This record gives sequence, C-alpha cells and structure tokens, in this order.
Amino acid sequence: MAERRTLGDAMTPEKIAFIRNKDEKAPQVQEKTVELRDPAPSEQTEAIPSRSRSRGRARPVEPQARELLDQVLVPVTMRLQHRTAQALKRAYLEQKLKHLRPDTLQQIGEEALVDWLIKAGYLD
Repeated sequence: MAERRTLGDAMTPEKIAFIRNKDEKAPQVQEKTVELRDPAPSEQTEAIPSRSRSRGRARPVEPQARELLDQVLVPVTMRLQHRTAQALKRAYLEQKLKHLRPDTLQQIGEEALVDWLIKAGYLD
C-alpha cells in the first residue's frame, strides 16, 4: 500500500502560488477596449414618451409593514375531530373538482376562521 502524506507535505511553492492566484507563469489576458459611438440615423429608435407627472406628492414605493405582514403565512397546527376533518377534506375535494374557490384546505380554513373571528369581534 502507498505511503500517505499530509496535505501540507503535498503542497509545493508552485501549487501554493496557483491557489493564491499568483502564478507568474500564467499567460496574461489582454483587455479589449470597446469604442462607444452614436448610432447612425438609420439605427436610431423612436423616443419613448415619458410618463406625465402628477401634481400631488409622490407616494412611497415601499409597502406598509401591515400590508407585508398580512401576506405572510404563519404555520398553525390544530387537531380536529374526525368528523370535521372528513367534512373539510370532502369540501375541498368537491370544490377542486368543480373548479370553485376556495379549493384548498388552506383557503377553506382561512375563510372559515376569518368569518368566525369577525363575528366574534376579534378581527375587523
């Protein structure tokens, strides 16, 4: 069996220079210069009309924190009675077959919870 050696023993000065990208023997790459010129009249494109500016204050482009948080889905785990789980599964499968919305467990559960929370006064 061959004698094993450490990585440090295998490294030669040429290999270290290559790893550190300091190999002087490597050919130097010449940079190309690109000349910029104005397009010929036949190459010119029509100017795109700019949007008209409104007189009011510019609205911030960044969405509000509440809007962002309303889009975030948070995992919530709950256990349902067998009868309720079966009815929920049947409902979403029938909705999916009929191509009606809501057609996922997520959408049906969200809609049902939101309705109850509004009715109970916890959500506005």
